[in-house]
Amino acid sequence: SATLTTLNLDKTITAGGTAQTIAAENVYRRGFWIQNLGSSPIYFRFGADAVASQPSFRLDAGMLYESPATGCPLASISIICATTGQEFSAGEF
Repeated sequence: SATLTTLNLDKTITAGGTAQTIAAENVYRRGFWIQNLGSSPIYFRFGADAVASQPSFRLDAGMLYESPATGCPLASISIICATTGQEFSAGEF
């Protein structure tokens, strides 16, 4: 059986209002999560720069997103938030 290794992607927003890539494309990714640990909304998107509206996914304070068990996007993951220094937790396996 294969062993899954978790890659910690925890970071902070480096520049408010500017998209940043938190994970490169990964054809071996089987799962992903991200949690907003701050008070401002965080938006994330697969395969393109995140924007503070649709088609990005929005996470309000404390919200957690986990990839579905039936499939996980393999594309890069981008995140954006208005607040510089805001913390989030993320990881992939």
